[in-house]
Amino acid sequence: MPNTTRISGVGFLVMIALCFAAMIVGDAIGGTIGAWLAGFAFFGWVGWVNWWYARLLFEGRMLARRGRFEAATPKLEAALARFERLWLLDRFRLLLLCTPTASSFRESAQLALAHCHALAGDPRAFAAFERCVASHPKSSGAVASLRLLRLGARIAREGGRVTDPRTAANPDTALGSPS
Repeated sequence: MPNTTRISGVGFLVMIALCFAAMIVGDAIGGTIGAWLAGFAFFGWVGWVNWWYARLLFEGRMLARRGRFEAATPKLEAALARFERLWLLDRFRLLLLCTPTASSFRESAQLALAHCHALAGDPRAFAAFERCVASHPKSSGAVASLRLLRLGARIAREGGRVTDPRTAANPDTALGSPS
């Protein structure tokens, strides 16, 4: 299962600036030790708050990577419901969670759930990818996955044989032919 998290350059710079601001305040209060403590506290807070908010997504992805799709699906569905309920945190994740991702947690959860359905062979995969593309039309992962799923369905309808247009003249070199 692919990791769909992309780091935003601007988000990364904001996160580093916030860390330096915390370290400057820490330095003013407690000197060098205060600056170090503020830096560690900042990254500790960022790690904890992101884990708290997205732990179901992380657990679902881990289960799916291990091939445990039946166990991953409820975790990913619960994560998606949480992200929809707490949408303000996701919308302003850079400032509130100091998360420099270009994709929202909701998009990541929808895509992970759709991949989980597809890898499990669940027919709900088409609908899951279509919902993800409808919600996030600029999601290259969702668009590409939906195209591949549709292509696979078409290939299956056509007898399961894939041919490479460059080698169509020689059927022995066609993709999917027995070796």
